[in-house]
Amino acid sequence: MSSDNAADSGGAVAFLQEALGLLPTGWSIAGLRADAAFFDQQLLALLEQREIGYVVVVRRKGPIWQQVHSVREWTQCDATHALGEFRLQLQTSSRERRFVVLRIRLMETEPCLVDVPRYEYRVFVTNRQEPATWIWQHYDQRAAVEPRISELKEDLAADDFCLREFFPTEAAMRSVFLLFNFMSLLQALQPNASSKPQQRPATLRQQLFTCPAAAGRAGHKVVIFLSQSWGGLHARKPLLAALQNRTSPKLNLSPTTAPP
Repeated sequence: MSSDNAADSGGAVAFLQEALGLLPTGWSIAGLRADAAFFDQQLLALLEQREIGYVVVVRRKGPIWQQVHSVREWTQCDATHALGEFRLQLQTSSRERRFVVLRIRLMETEPCLVDVPRYEYRVFVTNRQEPATWIWQHYDQRAAVEPRISELKEDLAADDFCLREFFPTEAAMRSVFLLFNFMSLLQALQPNASSKPQQRPATLRQQLFTCPAAAGRAGHKVVIFLSQSWGGLHARKPLLAALQNRTSPKLNLSPTTAPP
């Protein structure tokens, strides 16, 4: 595992190459969205080489910041937001790229004598051809990923579990991802799942698996008494029936020919 002061983009190119190599035949990547930590020229070049559309936040410094202030044509989206764009080839870049700028007008908190608007800017680099409004809205959908990361860290203990060696740590992480996907599948299979809000893994675990129980005796046998509030097996039979159609295909072990 890398140290805490390593760059977020460290190893991103090798990781992406490995992930693309594992894609099943006929699968493709619809696109990539990333924050400013991944504004890396090698990563962008790989995405362009593989013809993968990307939208990546850009650090506002140097020539990029100068270009932001040089934008003269703005498309007003609402009273607060406006969009502009420019094209620029950085010294560290092998090609000219498209940059989309989101201008956000800041609200004044104190009265002032002269009404001089103040702005905040967000800059995206992209190889996509869609309008600037689409680029902005497309990237903002990435915000839905943050709650999933929180669930992995807080509900499924996918945080601070470094096992010293890389491959054991990778195996532990993959196990957490497998559990997360399984619980997402369980949530999708529940009755009226489409009309219910997204539930955290901890909530789902409490509802489906955690059952209050007490040890006791029935005659001469030690038994476990399960709480009636858990619902029992009959409440979970529809879920189990739905899972039967989602399992992996089984091997046919019956011999096709008689043994010699």
